[in-house]
Amino acid sequence: MTVDAFSDIYPALGRIASGRLRSAALAASLALVLVLALSPRPACADDAFASLESAAAVAASPPAGRPADADRARAGGAEPPISLAEAIDAATRDNPGLSIDRRAIVIDKSARTLTLEIDGSAVKRYPCVFGGVPGDKQREGDHRTPEGLFFVARKRAPHRFHCFLDISYPGAAHARRALDRGLVSPVVYRRILDAEQRKDGSLWADPANVSLWAPLGGLIGIHGLGLRLSGAPLTDENLGHDIRKAGDWTEGCVALLNGHVDEVFAFARPGTPVRIVAGPGR
Repeated sequence: MTVDAFSDIYPALGRIASGRLRSAALAASLALVLVLALSPRPACADDAFASLESAAAVAASPPAGRPADADRARAGGAEPPISLAEAIDAATRDNPGLSIDRRAIVIDKSARTLTLEIDGSAVKRYPCVFGGVPGDKQREGDHRTPEGLFFVARKRAPHRFHCFLDISYPGAAHARRALDRGLVSPVVYRRILDAEQRKDGSLWADPANVSLWAPLGGLIGIHGLGLRLSGAPLTDENLGHDIRKAGDWTEGCVALLNGHVDEVFAFARPGTPVRIVAGPGR
């Protein structure tokens, strides 16, 4: 079973939230967990598998009414973090009109957070870090994280940074500015504009195409931990499960803890919108 298959399971989780289908959903969830337990579990999908087990337990119990962002630390740490499946179940239970198919990723550079959204409603939020230089990405090697509207172009796992979600940088806005400055040709600009309008991630998924817009840099995405630029390894454990202890260390990507990027990887699909917004000082 592929990793992408896990992300396609989440529409079923939305149905679990419905009281009318709760009994049927419980049986389906338990059967699905049994099937998956006997199947190979690819990298970056273990947390998605655990979320399905949690979803089956949630379906068997009365609605808890927990907020979508209940994984945020509570005073005294009384409530443990919840899984992505539980967060989705809570969000769709409280608002049955939400469509799990309308999902998005919003990254706030000022707040240093990555938020998973369904129909514009926050489902779960994670801390994250960026490139070491504030501001919108302008050129190759500037260590800046780009800002604007993008989408998931490709999902890669396993990866040296645990797993990797390529985004569609440079997009049409960055390419237009580059065209005006003579950094890319009109032909390249039109290819980027056309691929962006069609949500065709293959343009950015092929590493060979980076040469088309070499002055702007490329291969920007969302990933987990690996080797810092200094060569020192990073793990969830040696960071005390707080990604921000590492500081801003990427070359322009968005980095999360491995345990967190597992859930983001399961949530996202090729074409999922990614919005990166700036803020004071970033």
